[in-house]
Amino acid sequence: MTTARIETFQDLLDLLDERPQWVEELRVRLLTPDLIALPEQLARFAAETNRRLEALAGLPEQVGELRAGQARIEGDVRGLQAGQARTEADVQELKAGQA
Repeated sequence: MTTARIETFQDLLDLLDERPQWVEELRVRLLTPDLIALPEQLARFAAETNRRLEALAGLPEQVGELRAGQARIEGDVRGLQAGQARTEADVQELKAGQA
């Protein structure tokens, strides 16, 4: 094995450029396991965020459908209230007729 003389930081960088396989070993020795795991964790976070954003993309359409359904229900309730009022009036009329 040939020995390289490292006198400056640039010498070290040049040596790492010549031997890229050393870079990963140096990274493992310099960084904590948490820092080494960070790129993978960030990728998982980004994927989960994208999945959730895609799920939210249909939300405006769903909200519109819910509003339309609510409007239909409110109309039905108004119709039921009017029918109830007519039924109560009819019952009062029947009571008055029997009295």
